[in-house]
Amino acid sequence: MDMSKMITMLVTILVGMILISHLMPVGLDEFYRVNTTRWAAGVTSLWSLIALFVIIGLLLAVLRFANIGVGGDKGD
Repeated sequence: MDMSKMITMLVTILVGMILISHLMPVGLDEFYRVNTTRWAAGVTSLWSLIALFVIIGLLLAVLRFANIGVGGDKGD
């Protein structure tokens, strides 16, 4: 991989991480402000797990993108 592609990939990852680090707390705060008082207990507990799955999904997406950039799986 040539140097310009590596620099482009690094800048893309850094900008993405900066955006995620600024937007994630706002999104999670709004997510947890939802009024669930009239919801069933099972639905309420599942609602609180959604944010965890979103964070895991974002982490896996970043790791997959980084792996593709260094010559790993091409996503085929």
